[in-house]
Amino acid sequence: MYTPIYTKQFNKDIKRAVRRGKNAEKFKIIVRTLLDGDPLDPIHRDHKFTGNYAGR
Repeated sequence: MYTPIYTKQFNKDIKRAVRRGKNAEKFKIIVRTLLDGDPLDPIHRDHKFTGNYAGR
């Protein structure tokens, strides 16, 4: 299980997405799945990190 660290920019981006009509509940489900360490459904196109994010 992971612990999220939400930045101010992340919170702004989420608010903007919700104002634009995106479904916040779907996003919460995906984040909760990732925090639990479970793999994403194939529809979400889970992939390994590359570049500066590799190994994190």
